[in-house]
Amino acid sequence: MILVNKYIIQYFMQENKLHLELPPIIGYLHHAYHLSIAQEHPDFQDWFNCNYIQMKYYSARGWLNFYSLDILYNYYPLLDLEVLSNRTIKSCKIDIIEFIVNCIDNGYYVWLYLDEYYDPGKKNYKEVHHKHEYLLYGYNDKSELHTVGFNNQSVYAFYEIGFDNFLTAYNSIEENFEIKMLRPNIKNSYEFDIFNTKDILDDYINSRDTSIRNRMFGTTSSDIVYGLDIYKHMRINLEDPKNSNLRYDIRPLHIMWEHKKCMTSRIKFLYEKNHINNYKFLYSEYEKIEERVLSLRNLQLKFIVTGKEDLIKKLTNSFDEIRKQEKKILIELMESIH
Repeated sequence: MILVNKYIIQYFMQENKLHLELPPIIGYLHHAYHLSIAQEHPDFQDWFNCNYIQMKYYSARGWLNFYSLDILYNYYPLLDLEVLSNRTIKSCKIDIIEFIVNCIDNGYYVWLYLDEYYDPGKKNYKEVHHKHEYLLYGYNDKSELHTVGFNNQSVYAFYEIGFDNFLTAYNSIEENFEIKMLRPNIKNSYEFDIFNTKDILDDYINSRDTSIRNRMFGTTSSDIVYGLDIYKHMRINLEDPKNSNLRYDIRPLHIMWEHKKCMTSRIKFLYEKNHINNYKFLYSEYEKIEERVLSLRNLQLKFIVTGKEDLIKKLTNSFDEIRKQEKKILIELMESIH
């Protein structure tokens, strides 16, 4: 309790929590954390609906993600970003708790890495040493830091980690890593671009490599599949018995479902911006696709529990039909945009 008492005396442990809500995407923390903070910006919906349209699939390792301009690392157009390394923090003998408290008091969310082995809120607690991302958004009068992530029930949720456990989890990581401080940058603005949105939608429909539009920044891996062609390559990977590890990884299908949720909400956004007319039809048809992909994700969860091979076949047999349905409705959406 000596460490805890030190901070009680120093800060009188008033509570400070920055506002944070659940983001539209939680499948990967690098999206969830960025979007959680960015959605505090007044132009978030304009920016978000110009992005998170295209998908990319690394067929060699079965990894699905939203397309982004990877070459521009740490690119957060709606946010004010500062970066330090944990090596700098430690070499300068900076008290990490004091540093985090000061960041939060100045409106910065803190994004860093901890060893989950020392966090009672994680599944890996006292089981597996695993360095993972954390987002800190507050502290309280119980000597705890407020964080968000997948808890010991594998649910994305808000919870607390005590100062003592935090310090052990932080100090146990020997390798160097970035500590990011982020907050909404109200000085930056973003205006929705319907022409860019149509271009990226067209890339998705035609499985076009969107990175070609940004070749001046560099080239990307040659094994990446884009857009609607992803269904075909995911099916090949899931049906191959040699890829049994992919069958037990729920993340690709979860991300695919989150993509459909984003697309459904984008149709509503386009209607509210007066860019489409036949909103009800487009929305209800795409909502059906969203529901079907959710059922496939749930089917894979059932396979993970039971191991029944026929569930994988049932799952992958649906890919071709969903692909055709999605292509049809997206072409109608493109024709409707004005």
